[in-house]
Amino acid sequence: MLRWLERLGPEWTVIHSLGVLNHPFKQWAEVDAVVVGPPGVLVLEVKGGRVARRQGVWEFTDRTGRTTRRREGPFDQAGGAHGAIRRVLLDSGALGRSQCSGYAVLLPDVTLGGQPSDATRNVLLDASSAWSAPSGVLTRWCRYWAGRTGNTGPLSTDDTAAVVEALRGDLDLRPALSLVAEDIEQELTRLTQEQGRVLRAATDLPRLAVAGRAGTGKTLLAQAEAQRLAAGGRRVLLTCSSPVLAGHLARAVGADVEVGAYDPVSGQADGVRLDKYDAVVVDETQDIGVAWVELVKRYADGGRDSGTWRLFYDPEQDLIGLPLDLTSALPDSAVRLKLTLNCRNTQQIAVATSILTRTQLDVEAPVPGPEVVARWWSTAEEHLQILAEEVRGLTESLPPGRIAVLTRHPLPARAVGAFRATSGVPVRRLSSGHGDAVTVATAEEFKGLEADAVVVAEINSLDTPTDRRHAYVACTRARAHLTMLLHESARNAYREGARWFGRMLTTRT
Repeated sequence: MLRWLERLGPEWTVIHSLGVLNHPFKQWAEVDAVVVGPPGVLVLEVKGGRVARRQGVWEFTDRTGRTTRRREGPFDQAGGAHGAIRRVLLDSGALGRSQCSGYAVLLPDVTLGGQPSDATRNVLLDASSAWSAPSGVLTRWCRYWAGRTGNTGPLSTDDTAAVVEALRGDLDLRPALSLVAEDIEQELTRLTQEQGRVLRAATDLPRLAVAGRAGTGKTLLAQAEAQRLAAGGRRVLLTCSSPVLAGHLARAVGADVEVGAYDPVSGQADGVRLDKYDAVVVDETQDIGVAWVELVKRYADGGRDSGTWRLFYDPEQDLIGLPLDLTSALPDSAVRLKLTLNCRNTQQIAVATSILTRTQLDVEAPVPGPEVVARWWSTAEEHLQILAEEVRGLTESLPPGRIAVLTRHPLPARAVGAFRATSGVPVRRLSSGHGDAVTVATAEEFKGLEADAVVVAEINSLDTPTDRRHAYVACTRARAHLTMLLHESARNAYREGARWFGRMLTTRT
């Protein structure tokens, strides 16, 4: 039957397997097909295989030999379903009372003999019928019902669209981002625990250099390692170059671990109390560069060669430009470890970041998530409107405190105010403390931190390695949802990144 209906022209629409909830005497019914076209609406009941009626009971046997029995015959089924569907269309306003609708029965495998009182041969196709052009047959059936009911009105193109929308309109229902983020967080936490087992295997090794791309859990593992060392009674210094990240680390690890931001120029860690520590843990070592040697020498009891220390680093996140030469600077007694699971980003975020920044995917991101959103802009005014629109949409399903807007350069106060006014959502700078507000920060300020949803703003260029490195850091701060706001001038570079990604995958295959 469907092959027969495929011969219809584009002015017809066929809906098959349509559920009917408002059937007059059934809790649930299903219509084999509803055909909508210029002459009207037709409900089709199809009975394939063997059909029989014995002692008032209809029997329908399919090609596998299974038989079902019903008191209701195919014409009764079609008529009942048609009544329910017409009522839906009238109540919704999709069909006018004067417009034509009806039903028909198709028995493609058998011939209906005799003169059953509950059969209407005017709207029947069986094995003995001439299965001619379907448009002609359907039009003839509509004329039959128009003459019988007086509902003669045809359907325009808009009428057809309204009927189809009422019966089977498009749906795009998506889980709330807050629920998706929670599921993703649970799975990513499990992966972080797996990474922790890798690190615990090196418990007895005094000197470690732990490499990992963004999202591999380096900061969480640095915290955990500092706490583990302190729990053993050691005096531990946990340090990095960013004062903002140092503040975050201090709140996370508690009073048993000393935390201070290290300045590679002065060679001092801000606010630390001791001259020497039993163990030193360095997060974001690439931002300290070769000065990590002086850091360890200054604060670790035993220095570079004999002290206990851990370095966590990712050369791809070097935004400052300080060289990090671990090959020559590491002593022979140090052991290198590599983290191989992305515990922060979903697959979609990892792939989009790789395309945007032409960064090799050398770690696995096994957790799927929502698709990444790319928005294009040309003027500052358009950028502000799109940014406000995206953030406002995110706050419909996420608390503002779980959203971050990351920029290339610090936004002046007037720009932050304009964003707050246009979006209508609470906004705070990273340095202004906590609160249920959208965080606005640069990618450099937000290093080591993360948010459920991140909007990367001001992607003006992807031409230089520095451009792509900033984009890399910003995009990889997102856990569940990522929106990228790209200037039109970056479109060619973005396309080249996509071609690069395709070549990379082809080479790997």
